[in-house]
Amino acid sequence: LNGNFIKNNYPTIVFNGNYYPNKKLDNIDLNINFDKTPLQIISIFTAGILSDVKGNLTGALKLKGELSKPVLTGNLTAQKSGFKIDYLKQISYRITSVDKCKTSDETLLEITNKKN
Repeated sequence: LNGNFIKNNYPTIVFNGNYYPNKKLDNIDLNINFDKTPLQIISIFTAGILSDVKGNLTGALKLKGELSKPVLTGNLTAQKSGFKIDYLKQISYRITSVDKCKTSDETLLEITNKKN
């Protein structure tokens, strides 16, 4: 698999790797690179939970494992980013760095504020 998502003639997401539909285990091996990718792309997954999502992501993720139990690891950096948690209504959050992104462990997303 090879592809990209383009915004204003600029590839903001580039992916490459393999999917093996006949294998039962370890059938996904995909590299995903983000380059000033608008964070708003997550809005379709977070409707009713997060709003006012803004900013950009840069970094790389590795997607491995199976479709039923994917493992997503890597590092992303958020630039000028933030969101509101709808349940808390008036509270907004600003993100300066996302350090871990995993789906197989207890840690789904770990966010730290780092100033560079």
